[in-house]
Amino acid sequence: MRRYGPGELHIGDCECGTQVMADERRSMGGETAAIDTPEQLAHAEREWRLDGLAPFLGMVEGNPIEDNFYLLVLEERPLGEPPRPESSVGVVVIKEGSSDADVGLLSEEEGDTAWGEVVGWGEARSARLHMAAVPRSLHAGSGLGGVVYPGEERDGAGYWWRPCRVGPGDAHVESWPCLPSDGVSVPPGHPVVVDTAGQLAHAVWEWGLAGFAPLREMVGGHPLEDHFYLMSYERLPHGPGRLSRAVGVSWDSAEIRLTYDRGSPFGDGAAPEGATGLLTVAAVPRRYADGVGFYDVVYPGVGLVPTPYDPV
Repeated sequence: MRRYGPGELHIGDCECGTQVMADERRSMGGETAAIDTPEQLAHAEREWRLDGLAPFLGMVEGNPIEDNFYLLVLEERPLGEPPRPESSVGVVVIKEGSSDADVGLLSEEEGDTAWGEVVGWGEARSARLHMAAVPRSLHAGSGLGGVVYPGEERDGAGYWWRPCRVGPGDAHVESWPCLPSDGVSVPPGHPVVVDTAGQLAHAVWEWGLAGFAPLREMVGGHPLEDHFYLMSYERLPHGPGRLSRAVGVSWDSAEIRLTYDRGSPFGDGAAPEGATGLLTVAAVPRRYADGVGFYDVVYPGVGLVPTPYDPV
């Protein structure tokens, strides 16, 4: 492991707008980003809104990309909370492994990379950018592990969705008891997220939903262009069993789940006669998030996406 400090590279911090490396729905807060090529630099300036951030542009001008690569970490903090001590970059650590090298910006005060949190959807926030220009004489800049390169963050990778809770006024949630004759075979055990037409087609034809009229009506009233769907299939016990009503959807930075009103049972609170399963589907407006990029969920035709590591 090699540690490089201020005498060996350019490091700095600056306040930045809340749209830098972020937007209203998602954020790269806590992620380490690496810029290694002119094409990646152009993408970051355009798509991450770095083209108007004078401290970053000054770093690039004084440390050109031909001789340096750049490391960035966005720190977000919610407004309205007691102030916390500001952290500044102290060192850059590069750990050489058998394949990729792991790299990190370390806080001089904290000695780790805990740069705040991803602020929830609709909450006021402040933002600070931690950055370093690393000479290529120390490392080439390519093949770094655990970083996001500009252009690779599309399709949700590299972003965390802002934590959000969507209730009955926004998410349309319905539950239907399923009889054996319905032929429904949605896999139980993990939430199912449907984000694309291909995934919806797979779920319909492979999981016995082609003739399930309630789902067809729901999709027709809440089209995929404006919504993604969260499904949950619960096997019902034989005999009486209390069922709670799903009323909304919530997610943190990476995991998504249905929310329930334990005091408001489904129907009369008992499993309907002859029903062997309960299918719940929520249509979530895309103004809050898209269905891509969640972990510990099943995507139809893809399978279970495990959580790679804990988000900030």
